[in-house]
Amino acid sequence: VSFRELQPHLAELQRLAGRYAGSGAAPAGAAEGEILRLYYNVSEYYHLARAFHFAWSGSGEGTAAGQGPQAPAIVPPAAGGAAEWLSPASAWSLRERLPGDVVQELNLLAAAVKAHGQKDWPGRAAALDDFNRSLDRRSPALRQGRKRMALEVAFNRFDPFFKAQLAYGLAALLLALSWAIGRHWMRRLGLILLLAGLAVHAGGLAARMLIMGRPPVTNLYETFVFVGWAGAVLGLGLEAFEKRGLGLLSGALAGLVALAVAGRYALDGDTMGMLAAVLDSNLWLSTHVVTIALGYAGCVVAGIIGHWALARELSLQRDEEAGARRERMLLAALGFGLAFTAIGTAMGGIWADQSWGRFWGWDPKENGALLIILWCAILLHARRAGW
Repeated sequence: VSFRELQPHLAELQRLAGRYAGSGAAPAGAAEGEILRLYYNVSEYYHLARAFHFAWSGSGEGTAAGQGPQAPAIVPPAAGGAAEWLSPASAWSLRERLPGDVVQELNLLAAAVKAHGQKDWPGRAAALDDFNRSLDRRSPALRQGRKRMALEVAFNRFDPFFKAQLAYGLAALLLALSWAIGRHWMRRLGLILLLAGLAVHAGGLAARMLIMGRPPVTNLYETFVFVGWAGAVLGLGLEAFEKRGLGLLSGALAGLVALAVAGRYALDGDTMGMLAAVLDSNLWLSTHVVTIALGYAGCVVAGIIGHWALARELSLQRDEEAGARRERMLLAALGFGLAFTAIGTAMGGIWADQSWGRFWGWDPKENGALLIILWCAILLHARRAGW
């Protein structure tokens, strides 16, 4: 339903919304809840539609300019002036107290609105360009923010993690086929695809770090993204020592699975949200969080190699030399995972002590971290004992 169709009934909508909202209780049914939601949406639209009303009132005098809506707040504060950003109408109503460059920016916005109404597209574009250039001159920080916004738009359009996931999946498929039918060119092509996916993956991580001004891991979504990248790197490192393709396969599968799981968390909404105040520490995010995520990557790669080893052991074709190679790779990945998860967990305890006054509290997250360390330690000790 368009706003024009709703307009004759706005008084009734406001009366009903006021009655439901004024009761203080949750709406009794779905219809009441939808009426409240419709009222809030219509109010938001109405305010946005009138945000530039001052541009049509000549000099801007009148109640519409003086009592303009507070949204959208797109006019930055002047140096030494108000601390909050202003909407165009609110800024116009305060123009007597604003510096000349801010008033000039408001005039440019008004010119853009008038040009839009007259379908003068070149005039509108010129006015908006002048408005943006004025903001850049007035606020270097805003200029940097604009660059980050442009990078974020490019990041979202390119979608590097999906492309990396696709490359990892094709690499894993080619590597598996190279073993099944004995084609070495497939392994080489799989290596190229793995390297391509890794490069795109790394570019995506770097772009998010530049956009947010943060280390690579700040939330659960980024944990899986980073673990996938680290797992692919670790797989390549293992392949450098045991050139039989298993390192490549484990790296490709680690990247593929981790990015697939990350995609599930991306469905929950914005993956670049603000951090809670207690976690807002780039020092610990770049030490504790990155360290323990590297440990997770080692455990993931060890798990993939372990599953492959089980599958080969259960098959009728046994190869003692290949089994020894798998064992060396498995122990290397497991030792890597144990070292980094243990160091990362200890650093996490120090951070917890600094943040809320206790090193260890046996909460589920802490217990999970401890169980990873214990499990890796049990495996390595059992191997040392000759089991």
